[in-house]
Amino acid sequence: MTFLTIMNHPLSPEQKEYAQKELKINNFLFLPDNLKEYFFDISPYEDLDLEKLNLITEYIKSNMKKGDFILIQTEFGVTFYLVDFCLKNSFIPIYATSNRVYKEVINKDGSVNRKHVFKFVNFRKYILS
Repeated sequence: MTFLTIMNHPLSPEQKEYAQKELKINNFLFLPDNLKEYFFDISPYEDLDLEKLNLITEYIKSNMKKGDFILIQTEFGVTFYLVDFCLKNSFIPIYATSNRVYKEVINKDGSVNRKHVFKFVNFRKYILS
């Protein structure tokens, strides 16, 4: 079973271990650099670049088979587009869930330090209503 990651950062060791044990993943793929670069520079002022998105869907079609998992966590419009594509083409789109712990410390000088710690919990399938 193959697992493709489409997000702005690599999998954590916990995520990779979970995927291997719980999803029976034995092959991890990542987008090539030329496609990955698109996610770091999505303009909020223009429409999504369908040409680039279609290069990503072509990559998925060429490297994945039906029933493979695709972790999609990126800009909302891109996520929607790719999840829709996956559901229509029998790939399994998923996202990571996490538990968040928030801590606020007020320093002697009145300044405030805020710390958010995110701990991976599991992967959840995107589903239709």
